[in-house]
Amino acid sequence: MARSDPNSECLAKRIGRLTEAKFHLVMRQQDFEWPYWMVCVRPATYQEDLNGVDAYVETLAEGWIPVQIKSSHEGRAKHLAAYGKKHCIIVLPPRIGLVKAQALIVAEINIYRMRRYGRM
Repeated sequence: MARSDPNSECLAKRIGRLTEAKFHLVMRQQDFEWPYWMVCVRPATYQEDLNGVDAYVETLAEGWIPVQIKSSHEGRAKHLAAYGKKHCIIVLPPRIGLVKAQALIVAEINIYRMRRYGRM
């Protein structure tokens, strides 16, 4: 069995933390236009994080939606393999700007809620 490179694992964790921080920064922007169906967002607890959730977004009709933030589609695929489709997985590329990130976050959560709750 091949051993993984500890330096690349450390870098991946740092990129993951920065990507999560960007998500929360975007959601706190004063000029962020919340859709009518989105109520608020909160970070996951330590235990929730261990279960594959980075944040929860509260919606009017569906309640709390679990969100996993990834910086790559490879990370998204690994998360899907581990947890299935029970979380809304948002891929925020490292170089995405705040305005595009806002649009992407809203779109991904909306698609998830539509599919999950039978509105699509």
